[in-house]
Amino acid sequence: MSTVWVLANVYQNDLAYVRVGNDVSIENDAYPGMVRGKISYLSAALDPTTRTLQARIVAQNPGERMKKDMYVTANVRAGVVPNAIVVPDSSVLRDSDNMPYVYLQTGNNQFAQHMVTIGDSQGGKTQILSGLRAGDKLVGDGSLFLQFQNSLQR
Repeated sequence: MSTVWVLANVYQNDLAYVRVGNDVSIENDAYPGMVRGKISYLSAALDPTTRTLQARIVAQNPGERMKKDMYVTANVRAGVVPNAIVVPDSSVLRDSDNMPYVYLQTGNNQFAQHMVTIGDSQGGKTQILSGLRAGDKLVGDGSLFLQFQNSLQR
């Protein structure tokens, strides 16, 4: 029991990002802390009921804390995008046509709406695919106040 297999279900929309060899962090409700592992196998077929693919993770089991049939949460470090531009989720707002934008600082206490194309959102951060350059100064948590102020001025 010092090394265990953890079977995890990978959702269909995440399949493009998950590969054999990806690092995985595993947690469970019974014990504090995290265990690390690697994906060693991906099933060849989706489960037609759950629309998931089964992944086998090989992990060390210090103190034999993981037990047979125990439920765990497995987070896969997959699909890393080098040099991605990410912003806090709170920076991204939507206009009346549901198009995403951010507020960029244009001067001292001056801000302007700037349309962006967004990608994935994870861990409180949203990837910006286009519309921003590295080093652009944008509003984070206060962007909702600017949106409200602009709606009052119209």
